Amino acid sequence: MMESCFGGKPEREGPVVETVWCSPYGVTNAGKTFTFLGPEHDSGLLPRSLSVIFNSIEGRVYPRSDLKPQRCRDFIRLTTEQQAAESSSKRSLLRLLKESDRSQTSGRSTFLDGSSLSTDSSVSEDSFCLDVDSNVRFSVWVSFCEIYNDNIHDLLEQVPSGQQRRTALRLSGRQGNSFIKDLRWVQASSSEEAYRVMKIGRKNQSFSSTPSTVCPA
Repeated sequence: MMESCFGGKPEREGPVVETVWCSPYGVTNAGKTFTFLGPEHDSGLLPRSLSVIFNSIEGRVYPRSDLKPQRCRDFIRLTTEQQAAESSSKRSLLRLLKESDRSQTSGRSTFLDGSSLSTDSSVSEDSFCLDVDSNVRFSVWVSFCEIYNDNIHDLLEQVPSGQQRRTALRLSGRQGNSFIKDLRWVQASSSEEAYRVMKIGRKNQSFSSTPSTVCPA
């Protein structure tokens, strides 16, 4: 479906899956988090990208959850039971964010403070829109992972109580297209909802420290 955003035409009728990866890379204290998220007054790459995407597809969001991306360019059709399970899983995930926010004390600062993911106020900053086909409907699914100490971790994974480490995922390839096996995808119906999902992943991010600073890996 993304081909229509950039002026191309799908090669076949029906759902078309386009996966977009956004990954900052660099040494500790190189400015990855600042570039990716940005401060509250100047949103980074991720908030601006989400804002442009949802501004561009306003009124064209696919209302159902029966299509889910799989691997890199494939999709699966979900049954009614699977759709209900996806909705329940998303509600449980977003509930974790509310519980985490309530548990924070008012005087405690976190790495979310000062970033554009600390609130939802910046989701409508960018009014720029792409020219999309009015006949196309879009279903947006988001994921959040990290590569830390040569391991890939799903930052949306709910780690059971007492388990210290997240499951290490594996990078796979199919017909020249790479994908992360078993990475969790969550359907987002708005930029605000996408921000909330990303905020959960941000809270689960690993951190490395040096004598002078502590930075997200």
